[in-house]
Amino acid sequence: MSQRGEALNDRFQAFNREMIGFVESCPDSVWGQMIEDEQRTVGVLVHHVGAGHYGASLQFCQMLVAGEPWPNVTWEMIHNGNAEHAAENAGVTKEASLKALRENGAAITSFITGLDDAALDRRANSEAFGGEIGVEAIVDNLIIGSGGGHLEKMKAVSV
Repeated sequence: MSQRGEALNDRFQAFNREMIGFVESCPDSVWGQMIEDEQRTVGVLVHHVGAGHYGASLQFCQMLVAGEPWPNVTWEMIHNGNAEHAAENAGVTKEASLKALRENGAAITSFITGLDDAALDRRANSEAFGGEIGVEAIVDNLIIGSGGGHLEKMKAVSV
């Protein structure tokens, strides 16, 4: 693993530990609380990060590294997928969310540790992300950055 890969993995693992810690300490009264500007409960949003951000981002990164064609993902597709996820997981448990965070988190760590700088630099064009995006940027921006934004909103309603 390159130094960049190691640093990326360290950032991801720190974020994943923070997410898991939040879930483990989250009272049931907060778990079901609605986050108004997200139109999702805390529980659904946690699962969205662990299953959606982690799972989909890992698949996209794997496609880039393998040189597979990148799907033309649009914001409409993302919003529709988020709404579908929220409806299907309205009653999601902490256990299911922790499982997604832990299992998908381990898969991301395993993936990152096998990357060299050339793999981290693989890029594809994405309409939803305003142009080219690379493997390192997907982890930094979509998982850690956007997921971190969700975590801050969850923390705000838990105060």
